[in-house]
Amino acid sequence: MFGDFNIYLDLPCPNTRSFMDVLQTYALHQHVSFPTHVHSHWLDLFITRSTCTNIKAIFPTDGLSDHLCVIIDLWLQVGSRSRKKIITFRPINKININTLHEDLANSDLLIKPKSTLCELVNQYNETLSKLLDKHAPKQTKSVQVRPPSPWMSNDIIVAKRRRRYLERIWRRTRSPIDRSRYTKQLHICNHMMSKAKSDYYTHFITTNSENPRQMWKSVNKILHRQTLKALPEHSSLDTLCSSFSKYFTDKIARIRSNFVMNNNDYDFPEPPLSEKNTTEFHTCNY
Repeated sequence: MFGDFNIYLDLPCPNTRSFMDVLQTYALHQHVSFPTHVHSHWLDLFITRSTCTNIKAIFPTDGLSDHLCVIIDLWLQVGSRSRKKIITFRPINKININTLHEDLANSDLLIKPKSTLCELVNQYNETLSKLLDKHAPKQTKSVQVRPPSPWMSNDIIVAKRRRRYLERIWRRTRSPIDRSRYTKQLHICNHMMSKAKSDYYTHFITTNSENPRQMWKSVNKILHRQTLKALPEHSSLDTLCSSFSKYFTDKIARIRSNFVMNNNDYDFPEPPLSEKNTTEFHTCNY
């Protein structure tokens, strides 16, 4: 649990003592121990259970408003990741302009230009292609492909690109004017995304109000709820499968041993056992 609580934890006032008593009663712990407001008060808090061991570090960053941004570094077990793809790009921003100018000035395009138009165009393309391959060779890297949010629109994407552009300018210049432009665009993006989310989920709830199954299915997907696998602790899946198989084999043997046999009973042969080892479990729908 985190947010702006509007309680001055740095001051020994009655509200602070009452709040800390509530946290202690429910075995909770508050981790922020530095000022998060321009007036040096502890207002923005991060609260977890006292037994939580996932927190690596907590620290403040630059404040774009009267409150600082609190960064929380957590130890988390990463589950399944999104699929990846290989992209190709050129590091254009790392080109040395002076070196490029020298190579271009010493190229045949400027020293020995062709006389005809077609030859000149081909020479132009070949020269610039060679210079581009020399100063910004193609590189590849693997990136994660994440599905777009259902409420994302083209207007929001354009606004986010504008926000990122203004942020880079402000971080380079540290000018108050650039910061004002960036914060203004930041508020515009936040408002657009908040409205888009609200409209999407409102329409979704209204549409599925008479279909509870579909609604809860989508709610679980939105909240990333997953059914945990109810398997006992084991060191190896092969060993666990073998223990399951042995349990049911021994159970059938015990049941058969309790039957009273007489001379009129038929002697049924033992059923053949499969020689194939079980190494994994499959979901059974019922």
